Amino acid sequence: MPRDPYPHEELVQELRRILCGMRSTHSISDDTDQFYAGVAGYSPMEQIMEDNSRGFRRAEAISHELVNIGPPAADAVALGLRMQGSWREYLVPYVRAHGRKKSIVAAIKLVRKREKDPLRNEI
Repeated sequence: MPRDPYPHEELVQELRRILCGMRSTHSISDDTDQFYAGVAGYSPMEQIMEDNSRGFRRAEAISHELVNIGPPAADAVALGLRMQGSWREYLVPYVRAHGRKKSIVAAIKLVRKREKDPLRNEI
């Protein structure tokens, strides 16, 4: 049976979707980019960079929003911390601001137990 979402979990899930869904400009060759620029009038590489830039700005805004929400977002942030991926770096400001909440402390302990977790030394 699925669990009910935590308060503000939609922000953590949006953050994950944005950062995990970013595309690399390496997926487009220079020849393809030049072809599209000439034929279609736009550069796929520039479009990818603009999309990623918007995504990073939104991720930063979500990070600040979670910090401002404070303790009511602790369970959702703890869920995010228990996941994998570099996108969780955007949760570190929350940890620094509200790291004494019980669910955050438990998530930090789990992250620190993971020997290869890159977030291990950040929190």
